[in-house]
Amino acid sequence: MIQTTDLRRLERVSAYTRPVFDVDDRDRPNQLGSCVLLRVLDCRFLLTAAHVLNESDRSTLYLGARDGNLVPICGRKYSPSIVGRKDRFDIAFLELAEDVSADSLSIEGTDVADNPNGNIYSVAGYPNSRSRLDSARKLIAADPIIITSTPSPIRPYDSLGVKPQTHIILDFSRTRMIETGRVLTAPFPAGMSGGGVWRSYDRSNPSSYLKKECLVGIFIEYHARDLNVLVGTRITAVLEMIRTGYPFLSESIPRSPYVRINWQ
Repeated sequence: MIQTTDLRRLERVSAYTRPVFDVDDRDRPNQLGSCVLLRVLDCRFLLTAAHVLNESDRSTLYLGARDGNLVPICGRKYSPSIVGRKDRFDIAFLELAEDVSADSLSIEGTDVADNPNGNIYSVAGYPNSRSRLDSARKLIAADPIIITSTPSPIRPYDSLGVKPQTHIILDFSRTRMIETGRVLTAPFPAGMSGGGVWRSYDRSNPSSYLKKECLVGIFIEYHARDLNVLVGTRITAVLEMIRTGYPFLSESIPRSPYVRINWQ
């Protein structure tokens, strides 16, 4: 099992990864999670976990900008409701109605045909413990982290009732993180929900290591105790949501060769 953090990789993926906040009745920011910004043709979307975006039902949500300001998130939300059982996908998106002054990943930077055998992956997001409020200037300082690890064997998939075609599960033990040659305890990943799962190494293209990441999923949950894993929903599930809500983008959205998901 590989568990490392790499600042070069973090710099590349954090360009498209932002923290998501709401505010309490005293206008104090509260971080809810993370998100990835994606562009399909001229449309820009915020991708995140459903349990993060659903907070907008009771409060305005804000994007943490790089300059520390909070930018209101406005746009059409799509968060499917799965009745009668736990939502094992836990994903949602929102079309951004206004310029949020942040970079967005092109659809070409995703891969719906990812095969985890022999690959290495990273989860990037903003832990709650690394978000700080500058009350005097009313600015937010939020520091992202990246966790690089290897896929889990099949047992966690069976335990959680999901399949490798729709989810990706990575080994993760908080006390075994390697950073600059040291073994340390990683921050608790609360607040990273909605961040991206990126393929950092493609075994079919060895020269890709440390050069370019590819978005293959959205991080949704952390399971400690006997599993010690990070769970992501594969990007094809989110893209099929976008295809359902925006049929005119269909030709620009790739289809997975492994699974068909119908959100209608």
